[in-house]
Amino acid sequence: MGDSRFGWPAPRPGRDTAPRDRAGRRRATAHDIDGRPLGALRYPELAAAGLATSARDLGRFLLAVLRDPSGMERPQPATDGHYGLGLEIRRLRDDDVLLWHEGVNRGWHARLLLLPRHRLGIAILTNGDGGGAVADAVERLVVR
Repeated sequence: MGDSRFGWPAPRPGRDTAPRDRAGRRRATAHDIDGRPLGALRYPELAAAGLATSARDLGRFLLAVLRDPSGMERPQPATDGHYGLGLEIRRLRDDDVLLWHEGVNRGWHARLLLLPRHRLGIAILTNGDGGGAVADAVERLVVR
């Protein structure tokens, strides 16, 4: 995964401060619920909002989990059986399992859905405050 990191590059004085990838290309811009660009938002606490990644790298992550989901779908201690290694676990009918994770920040909404038994992984990435509705609609289509 060559285009993922925790943290954001330092702003460049006198230039636009939108996030950029390692090659210097602009990343997507966050938008509010009315579609207005929010500009570069910085979050000093890197535990939340700290991962900057590309759709390609996220797809590579999904493929890696689908190759061997055993650690991710194994409930971890003190989680009431609902959390694996970084992914939440939802038991579905017919003993099926949905692994998922969500990231939400102002102007951004991302959700990962994995159905290991079906070898299906979906990354839903939006750059708007209304992205939760999009993610919900996709999830309803996939998880029945």
